[in-house]
Amino acid sequence: MKMGKVTLVGAGPGDPELISVKGLRALKQADVILYDYLVHPNLVTGANPQAQRICVGKRRGFHSRKQSQIHQLMKRYALMGKNVVRLKGGDIFIFGRGGEECDYLKRHDIPFELVPGISSAVAATAYAGIPLTYRKLSRSVAFFTGSPAPKTIKDIPSADTVVCFMPMRHLSEIVAVAQQKVGPTMPAALIYRGTSSDQKVVSGHLENIENLATLAGLTAPALLIWGPVVEKMPNFDWLSRLPLMGKRVVLLRQVSQSQTLTTALTQLGADVLWMPLIETVPKNQQLKRLDSNLLSKNEIVIFTSANGVRFVMDRLLLMGQDARIFSGKTIISVGPKTAATLLSYGIRADLVPDTYEATAILATLPHSLHHTPILIATAKGANPLLSEHLKLRGAKVTVLGIYETRLPKIKPLAIPKPGDIILFSSSSTVQHFVNYIPMTLSDFSLVCIGEQTADTLRQFYRGPFVTASSATDSGMVAAVLKVLQS
Repeated sequence: MKMGKVTLVGAGPGDPELISVKGLRALKQADVILYDYLVHPNLVTGANPQAQRICVGKRRGFHSRKQSQIHQLMKRYALMGKNVVRLKGGDIFIFGRGGEECDYLKRHDIPFELVPGISSAVAATAYAGIPLTYRKLSRSVAFFTGSPAPKTIKDIPSADTVVCFMPMRHLSEIVAVAQQKVGPTMPAALIYRGTSSDQKVVSGHLENIENLATLAGLTAPALLIWGPVVEKMPNFDWLSRLPLMGKRVVLLRQVSQSQTLTTALTQLGADVLWMPLIETVPKNQQLKRLDSNLLSKNEIVIFTSANGVRFVMDRLLLMGQDARIFSGKTIISVGPKTAATLLSYGIRADLVPDTYEATAILATLPHSLHHTPILIATAKGANPLLSEHLKLRGAKVTVLGIYETRLPKIKPLAIPKPGDIILFSSSSTVQHFVNYIPMTLSDFSLVCIGEQTADTLRQFYRGPFVTASSATDSGMVAAVLKVLQS
């Protein structure tokens, strides 16, 4: 059997956008992903959907795998010919035991590749506004680990800026020895879960940093930094100025449809969590009805979603047809995203209603549709209101439920926390969320993409929530910002 390969990938400390392009490519090509506990779930959720995912991360008081077991897993899957990604928090080598894993792979003649990551020392300080070096203030930086605790000043490195990893367990001892070395008034800061939505920063001096940490309730994981550069933090703090800083927004739609909205929200400071509770699958029996004869009979074709467009075009291309088959027909799109998907296939929608819901299509059509043949490409079990009203106007309506939505077979890697903002992008996401998450809806701030989704939510929840003014990504972003004002 052909030998596989192990790629050690640094994921960065928290923000999933800090991973390298090469690291993302490795995840897309992985057959098996062995990931650390602190790795952002989006990196694993957005990886190759066929990959086997195994959490091997360690945290204080909880060990899902011993280091020897991690070694064995890498070896086992590589010997099976698998492409294995060992996804590690931060950088692969800086206090991450990546060196031990490389030693093991080398001893067993297992091919490996190394993809460095952004260390928390670099990323967390930048997100807190602390420059590790600064002309005339700091021309040297030293990293060390707080475990075991330092006993003398020789156990702490000398540099203009010092960063201590894992300081919380022995914080008293570390601070006491550091004060002996550089004095009690040296500026110092502690960063808890840097670059994440939970990031907290306290700053002061070595003589009071422990008390400040206690008052703020800081625990591990954290970084301790001291040096004159810490005083630059108030001027360089950029993250706290973003309106969604410290907020986590949960997207329930498919990962492939979440990219644009994720970018818009993260640029405003939000930590976006992908928790896909919906997937679309084609209904092949219905798609087989879609042939040249059926399309030639219908004067109007209505698309109620971008998914419908993709499934229809995939079917036509399989038949040896293309966009030319719609020549001379009136094409109606439920909204701009569906219209954009049509345009990507060379089809320009003739009508797009001002309100992006299926029933709003009625306003774009005449009140009398006597014997007008209309084809609706939609989801199985979709709200029949549109087709019923068209029939009342005299239209001859054919409804093709060409796909269905269901709960994904692969369970989400993370669940939301109280206080998260939940974005419902369809009625299906509401139903799946209520059935899947063992928490009450009042624990969260809720946003619906439109009135139809809002009506579904009202069946389960009588409390307050926000409905987007338009069923678009920009409408959803505006609704999230409105949540902060309510």
